[in-house]
Amino acid sequence: MKLKNTIVKCLLVFGLMMAIGSQKAEAQLMVTPGNEIEGWTADSLVRNILMSGGVTVSNVQFNGMSDELECDNIGLFQTGLLPTNLGIEAGIIIATGAVTEAVGPNNDEGLNIIPICDEYYDESLAQLASDVTNHVAVLEFDFIPWDSLLSFNYVFGSEEYPEFVDGEFNDVFAFFVDGFNPDGGSYNNTNMALIPGTSEVVSINTVNDHHNSEYYIDNTGGTTIQYDGFTVLMNVSFKVVPMTQYHIKMGICDLVDSFYDSGVFLEANSFQTLMTYGILLDEIFYQDIPEGYHFCTNHTVDFDTETSWNFDDVTWYFGDGTSAQGRHVQHTYAEDGFYEVLNVLHNPHRANDSIYISKVIEVRSQHSSEEAFTCHDEPYTWHGMQFTETGVYVDTLETTMGCDSIVTLYLTVGDFVLNDTVAEACETFTWYGQTYQASGQYEHTLQSGMGCDSIVRLNLTIHQAMETDTAATVCESFIWYGQTYLNSGQYEHSLQTLAGCDSIVTLHLTIAEAFETDTMATTCGAFTWYGQAYEVSGQYEHLFETSMGCDSLVKLHLTVNQTQYGRLQGPVWVYAASDFVSAHYDYYVADSLTIEPNTLHWSCSNSDWTLTPSDNRYHCQLFVSNIGQGTLTARTEQDCDTIYSIEVNATWFDLDENGGLPVKLFPNPAQSEVTVEAEEIVRIRLFDTFGVAAIEESCERLDALTLNVSHLPSGMYMVEITTRRDRVVRKLMVTR
Repeated sequence: MKLKNTIVKCLLVFGLMMAIGSQKAEAQLMVTPGNEIEGWTADSLVRNILMSGGVTVSNVQFNGMSDELECDNIGLFQTGLLPTNLGIEAGIIIATGAVTEAVGPNNDEGLNIIPICDEYYDESLAQLASDVTNHVAVLEFDFIPWDSLLSFNYVFGSEEYPEFVDGEFNDVFAFFVDGFNPDGGSYNNTNMALIPGTSEVVSINTVNDHHNSEYYIDNTGGTTIQYDGFTVLMNVSFKVVPMTQYHIKMGICDLVDSFYDSGVFLEANSFQTLMTYGILLDEIFYQDIPEGYHFCTNHTVDFDTETSWNFDDVTWYFGDGTSAQGRHVQHTYAEDGFYEVLNVLHNPHRANDSIYISKVIEVRSQHSSEEAFTCHDEPYTWHGMQFTETGVYVDTLETTMGCDSIVTLYLTVGDFVLNDTVAEACETFTWYGQTYQASGQYEHTLQSGMGCDSIVRLNLTIHQAMETDTAATVCESFIWYGQTYLNSGQYEHSLQTLAGCDSIVTLHLTIAEAFETDTMATTCGAFTWYGQAYEVSGQYEHLFETSMGCDSLVKLHLTVNQTQYGRLQGPVWVYAASDFVSAHYDYYVADSLTIEPNTLHWSCSNSDWTLTPSDNRYHCQLFVSNIGQGTLTARTEQDCDTIYSIEVNATWFDLDENGGLPVKLFPNPAQSEVTVEAEEIVRIRLFDTFGVAAIEESCERLDALTLNVSHLPSGMYMVEITTRRDRVVRKLMVTR
């Protein structure tokens, strides 16, 4: 019954938490009325909550209705992690008022909440009562026991205690049973809610502080249950004939008036006989077969019967017209399909012929086909194979369930078309909108009617115009092809080749006259001019002779600007972190300087350290990952560079695990949250093993701070805790 108990717990948590949300894990009673559990029926409550094993139920109704619950005088209950004084952890509650009335503490002597469904009448309760009945609540169903003793547990409680004990307001509740009595005769509306060892019916007047007091709990001032009093956990047990249908009616009502409500708590998983019964298909419990799971055609399936019941024999009906006998059998299905497997235990008591479990299973192999089209130059890849020709291809696969899967591919490969064009031209040729200037073979891709590429090829010959160059340097004038030129320049003359294309001759002419020129230069530091270095601003001259013997005077007007130096603002001595965390420090150039921020270029001579400029380019952040030295530099791009620098020396700071600042870090390892405790915390930063800050929190001198780490990957992190007087680093392990 481990599986059953797990299901009940899940259903109870789901049903209760839908209505009440998160609550503290303390002694309490949590109740959800039936009308607040969407989609649930009386059948849902009995099958999923009350039943345990060895029983088959049917025809479940509450107050005569089998549809979705609309009443609030029936519902689910569950206690918190700490037990209440009720004696039951979970189950179904039926009451004469709204079931939420049962929730403690006991702070009202006569609480009365009129239920939504308050007009139901039951003849059995009316006959048992001595007066008028009100607010009737009845849960009833048919059941077939699989063994010879049926039992369940309950607690009866009431607001009638203790004021109306031995009075006329004796609220009625009962468990009426109809069916065969194995000791002879029949149960005919027999009330099984009896005081143990007696025929006395349990009620307010029969169980209280002076009558059968060993079964009574005085709840006056109780903190978890509202009812003023209730019974201890009571057991109902009675003999039954296995495999015979019975009917039970669990009812409660107010007597005489409609005040001071009462309720019955039915313990979860307590309605049972001792027999267990189930079947396994290929070692899978039939209730656990996943949706969509199928068994394989032409593969042997193992069928196993699991039961503690004494039976004559076992028969399997496989749903394909065949059957077999035995607790463990095998069968092979020859065709695909859905089959109802029926497992029958023949009953030795013979009250009913047998008990059975049926399960519809799917048996199939997989057959599928697909059509595909590809072009001649695109091989079609299918199941890891490549095909380049039209054809029919077949592949056999094995599914995740071990069945054969036969797949057929109908492949069509598109045709390839190739056309050639031959052309000659001078200089350029335009083809399909593209201009070509060189001889060669060119291709253009068209698309055929089938959607595949068709290649058109061009065999092109370009007759280039011949170009030759003539260079000349003279003084004053130059005659070329009958034309006199007085100025330096590039000149062209066209001729015609034998192929009919123009041939161009180009003259590069230099007229070397004596001349004077001025050169203006502004530099930072030294300036070299005609092999001479100049470091001072001034006017300089250079005289040289051209190859043609023409003198030329060149003047230099030089301005030399000097590089300026400044000091960066920031710490000279810094701390590096341990192997896990990089420490970072801020440096900046004073905002008062009249330089554009985006002309600053930051660098560091220590290649192991990292620079990250901020949004304000006057600033940068230096990440120090190990001890050492380095020069941090900011250089401008103005007329002459202005260089700002600072020498940085880095030493380790301690990863203090035991001494120093008193810090608590818990839980560690952490899954979703970690709490840090220290005196006057002002900042907490969490780094991963690459030195990247994953979390950073600043605060106003707190003594404790909780961080959400649910979004972080599992691994080791370093937590840097800065207080008003000190800073430490601790390791943190995040797990899932």
